[in-house]
Amino acid sequence: MPNTQKTYNWNGALIKSVREAAGLSRTELAASCGVTAETVRSWETNATAPYLPAFLKAAAALSCAPEDLLVAA
Repeated sequence: MPNTQKTYNWNGALIKSVREAAGLSRTELAASCGVTAETVRSWETNATAPYLPAFLKAAAALSCAPEDLLVAA
């Protein structure tokens, strides 16, 4: 049986775009996720990817579904 699962990748530019469209600063998003603004910057520049709990909090703070912050591989 073939594997039909989709693969997704993290894209920092996408979270930055969504954050800016939502009118949030890095500091505001960071506070919602329980991380620092520097951590959000590292996500947005693809230096690091968020851990799942912070990722889910980011999606909630940005009023979107988690998969909206991912791109298909």
